[in-house]
Amino acid sequence: MKGLVAAVGKPDAARTWSGTPRHIVTALSEQCDGQITGLDLRGASLLSLVARLVARARWLVKATEPRALLALNWSSTLRRQLRVQAYDWVLIMGSGGRRVESAIPTFLLMDSTIPLWSRLGGWHPSELEFRLAVRWEAECVRRATHVFVISHWVKNSIVADYGVDAQRVTVIHTGYEGEGERFAHGDYSQRRLLFVGKEGERKGLASVIRMFQALKRMLPDATLTVVSDTGRTHLPGVTFLKGVTRQHLDQLYSEASVFIMPAYYEPWGLVYLEAMSHGTPILLNREQAMAHELDLLGCSGGSIRVADNADALLRATYEELRDPSNLAKRGALARSAAQLFSWQRTAGMIRAVAVDHLALKGAQN
Repeated sequence: MKGLVAAVGKPDAARTWSGTPRHIVTALSEQCDGQITGLDLRGASLLSLVARLVARARWLVKATEPRALLALNWSSTLRRQLRVQAYDWVLIMGSGGRRVESAIPTFLLMDSTIPLWSRLGGWHPSELEFRLAVRWEAECVRRATHVFVISHWVKNSIVADYGVDAQRVTVIHTGYEGEGERFAHGDYSQRRLLFVGKEGERKGLASVIRMFQALKRMLPDATLTVVSDTGRTHLPGVTFLKGVTRQHLDQLYSEASVFIMPAYYEPWGLVYLEAMSHGTPILLNREQAMAHELDLLGCSGGSIRVADNADALLRATYEELRDPSNLAKRGALARSAAQLFSWQRTAGMIRAVAVDHLALKGAQN
């Protein structure tokens, strides 16, 4: 069962082969006897450069859809790869253009949708931009053999916004960094809050900072560590870190009394799983995807849910930090819940669907 996994991305997302694509390729390779090829399409090219320039200068070409340019580049690269070597199936993962013409089963892995991003993620396009983006994404989704998504949030959007049959969409979740390792947790009574989020604004960092200023007056010994590429402030008890090593991040998770990230738009949240795996309770917006997924799996005891308002965030944080014994119980439940997720589980669900489609195709032939 020879498969090709192609990682694509947004116009400004060119980076090394790492993270989710690397984990999925590795896990699939182990389950498919090494017959998986990873193709990273997030690097620079002439068309990628043009798309990035268009995305950064929309005032020049209002009606241009950068995804179309990127997809043209990615699709042509994929076609070349498919001509060079024969594959039984293709998995395209990432954001942006996802369309590829292929006679073999072609699957998509999506972490969000344009309608979700527009409704909740803070993206405010012009009417024309939105219409073009939605039309393109709808076509990609409808052409796919099957669609994999990381949460029911995304699945519900694909079904409702694009009219796709729910049977053609499978929620596969993800694994996380350090799965399988056993991390000892520190003293929950230290009242240490930890925020980890590259995109601070979308992840609720401003709300956390405002809340912490009030919390500091109520609990003078409380501290907040922020690991983020955005946001800087000089406040008592707040430490900003950037570019931390994996080992340092593991230490921060293990020392935190509560991991706090009340994102207003988060269709999944790998950092929640990372914190939970260290025995750290997570505090999150009760309307977000991870809260919903933990409820569906019946393992929400390690999480603290808050409404999307400042008073609720302050009250919940204050009450939890004053009860370290309860935090220890939540931490144990969080650690147990994290063990339900793994890259092998995710890869196994992808492989099972691919096998079924290949068997169906063989029967039809």
